[in-house]
Amino acid sequence: MQQTIRNTLLEYRNLAEEDIATSIEGTGSGDEDEYAASASAGSPRFQDRVQPNSAGFVRTTGFLGKASVVRWIEELTTKLVIYFARNILNTKLSGANFDEFHYGLLQQCTYFLGDNYLYHFSVFRSTGSYPTMFDKTGDHSQPLEKEMADIFVNSYFFTVHPMFPILSEQEFKMHYEIYYQTAHYPSEVWRNILHVIFAIGAIHTLRTNAQAGVVESDHVMFAFRSGALGRTSTFLVDIPSLEQLQWAAISGLYYLTSYHINRAWNLIGLAVRFGHTRALHLVKSNTDLSESEQELELRVWHAISSMERFICVFTGRPSSLQDRFTSIRFPRTVELTFPGPLAYMASLETQAAMAAICPPSNVTTRATSSIPPWTIFIRSLHLDLIIAEALEELYSPCTVNRTWAVVQNLVFDLDRKLTQWKDDLPPGVLDLSPASERLLPMHERMYLYLRFYGACILINRPCLCEAQQLSNAIPSQSASSKRMDQDAAVRCLSAARNLIKLLPQNVQPVELYLTTPWWCILHYIVQAGTILIIELSMDIFHLPNETENLIEESSFVLRWLQALSGTCTPARRAHISLSRLLRLALFKIGRDNHPTAMQFMDEDTSMGPLAGPTSTITFSPQSFIPNTVSAGWQE
Repeated sequence: MQQTIRNTLLEYRNLAEEDIATSIEGTGSGDEDEYAASASAGSPRFQDRVQPNSAGFVRTTGFLGKASVVRWIEELTTKLVIYFARNILNTKLSGANFDEFHYGLLQQCTYFLGDNYLYHFSVFRSTGSYPTMFDKTGDHSQPLEKEMADIFVNSYFFTVHPMFPILSEQEFKMHYEIYYQTAHYPSEVWRNILHVIFAIGAIHTLRTNAQAGVVESDHVMFAFRSGALGRTSTFLVDIPSLEQLQWAAISGLYYLTSYHINRAWNLIGLAVRFGHTRALHLVKSNTDLSESEQELELRVWHAISSMERFICVFTGRPSSLQDRFTSIRFPRTVELTFPGPLAYMASLETQAAMAAICPPSNVTTRATSSIPPWTIFIRSLHLDLIIAEALEELYSPCTVNRTWAVVQNLVFDLDRKLTQWKDDLPPGVLDLSPASERLLPMHERMYLYLRFYGACILINRPCLCEAQQLSNAIPSQSASSKRMDQDAAVRCLSAARNLIKLLPQNVQPVELYLTTPWWCILHYIVQAGTILIIELSMDIFHLPNETENLIEESSFVLRWLQALSGTCTPARRAHISLSRLLRLALFKIGRDNHPTAMQFMDEDTSMGPLAGPTSTITFSPQSFIPNTVSAGWQE
């Protein structure tokens, strides 16, 4: 086993050396400039290849492309481990324990959840039957009590629905009230959608402590009840109805909000294919649908498209969308209105009563806002196009076939498009001051801000490279080209630092979840923190006068991850992973005893089992950093 692990590390190092050698092979003269050197000189390395059980293709997560922050964590882990263990690798297994440590560590870089996490819950371990607590009678489960159901439904429509309008809020809430008054519902698919909404609402309620008695297993039970969670697929249909498409999409959204990324990837991709089957991506010239129904179909398509873009950044995997095959317009900034339920018609009196009892959750806020409704959603769709272009141009296998000069120009052009996107936003959309309370909800505006900084990091990340790496690959790089690299790297770092500044100084998880997109804020915190630790690991090459500030900001990230860990297992995993990396990076630059960093690092960053639910996390007692003498570590 030790020899296998050792061989894996050696193969990875040889692959890296081979890649650098390839990148500087041009004419063989050793005087290549940026117009001759391959894009492999910079961060696009390894995008056209994969090696099992190495960064980017670890058994516990599957393939992750270079755009994924988990891939960045894996590669930084490998880089630091090889840096400290270079002498061990050149001797005869004198550091076998260290090799084992790294091999296991690489599998635990992810903060995503998998089926191992779900097996902690009895619902998932069951044979496929409903849990006894659901009290099935005639195949109709007893409804959740109305007070709790209202909390879950309103949480969903207020926090997640504005960014991904998969459903018609007005239509759904009519059916919802009818269901609780009469026990009748339009279809089994509708009831399954209801339970997915309960599952998403339960996660939000748990995070914000909005209701006593909600525990982590609740959302898993609701997901199981909806059919989104189980041993066999419930989504295999011939020609899907719009309702079945919505069910697949909202189930994928549940997995996105709960950080089950592979399941989210599969279901969101299925929803995209369902949309293609129903031709939602094409203009319909003759249709019997009302204007509101047509607008709903537009929003459903763009919602699943936006989810697809989002999950592609999470995973670094190629998108199933091709914009050249899509002809429909963007949605309009109007509220949808329906004369009554589309799939189940109640009496006119009942419809009026339901509309009065349960108005759309955001109508009041938007009615008093100077910003048109759905502005955030539509502007995010424009941002999606820039992100999609960045993924295709900078993070695809063909990128390594370009020259470094081409990559630099792509980075510059995409960053310019991103800046123009921000400049074109309506006044007040990104206003986070206290005087902006009459604008759209804070969490919606924060969503745009976070996505903007995340896109800036993504676009400029290829130029965040070590000086020696570029010098070896491009020995005759021009001064102007070096300045382009430096400027892009600083933009990447500045975006990460500005993102962190959006986090409240008062570290209160509930406040954060209420004022940000709670279902993705962790991703952005990890993304920004990883970028800062990457710079520290490079001996602060791009920001040499900011060492102390970068350490303090990285520590602030750890402080937030530590606080979020109480109710969020992915945050707990991220806290451990980034604590490990920051400890190694500080050790490398001789600042391993930094008091602030030590205060917020996880106390035990040793390698241990992947964490289950927050109440059952255990770790091995061994020290994270081996003794520098016995393990053969050297500066």
